[in-house]
Amino acid sequence: MSVRFRKSIRLFPGVRLNLSGGRVSTTIGIPGASLNLGLDGQAHMTLGIPGTGLSYRARITAPPQAPLTGCPPSGRPSRGRSASRSTACPLTRPHGRSPCRAKSAARRSGA
Repeated sequence: MSVRFRKSIRLFPGVRLNLSGGRVSTTIGIPGASLNLGLDGQAHMTLGIPGTGLSYRARITAPPQAPLTGCPPSGRPSRGRSASRSTACPLTRPHGRSPCRAKSAARRSGA
């Protein structure tokens, strides 16, 4: 079981400041329709039927990209890893291209 913190502060009608576990966002809207904007660049739209507890929430911005940090310079796992693990970069994105390999190619070309 985990403990969560959430606090919503009404700044003025239709605008709220949301605080939760180290994150801050702003919600703008009316009962039944709102837009939530986070400091991390994420935006969500919420549509609901007031008083029923029924709502629909959708992300309206692209999901954040995987971080490019923690990549070994060669694009391969460090030597201390076991042989049973894949030799691909641990940060390979779903489309199959590894940011590590892209960074390695850029280093080799002098860019």
